[in-house]
Amino acid sequence: VQELSTVVVRSFPHSKNAYTQGLLIHNGRLFESTGLYGSSSLRQVNLHTGMVERFLPISKKYFGEGLARVNNQLIQLTWQKGIAFVYDLETFEALKPFRYEGEGWGLCHDGKHLYMSNGTSTLFRRNAYTFEKERTLTITLHGKPIHQLNELECVGEHVYANIWQTIATINETYTE
Repeated sequence: VQELSTVVVRSFPHSKNAYTQGLLIHNGRLFESTGLYGSSSLRQVNLHTGMVERFLPISKKYFGEGLARVNNQLIQLTWQKGIAFVYDLETFEALKPFRYEGEGWGLCHDGKHLYMSNGTSTLFRRNAYTFEKERTLTITLHGKPIHQLNELECVGEHVYANIWQTIATINETYTE
């Protein structure tokens, strides 16, 4: 087990009222999925000022979760409704959504596949274009499952996951 440490290099202003569930930076723009029933949204936020430049509220019946970019589309999970909303990156126009079973927590794209968490010790590798489940991965530490895998970040060949309500971070290398 490799212990990782963090160093804050820079910080950016951000609304304290946004319950961030997923975020990504693309071409200098911050895209964010916020959660809470009645307050969930998709946003484009100015990275330097923290001002919301584009805002799309989500229906009150959905709790927004993880967010990933695949080419010119954003994919936003919902917590317990089994729907992944798909949007045009430039316009936020709603495209055909994907359906899945179980809860949606975190989502990231490694340039080839999507990785999705559901709050358990399981990660799902999904097809980036059809959202079909391709592989199920159980994440363990010393042979014991690591539960409550939450937000995911794909960096190179690694998938990083935070564990809900902790500061622990895990990484796992996936090879075929």
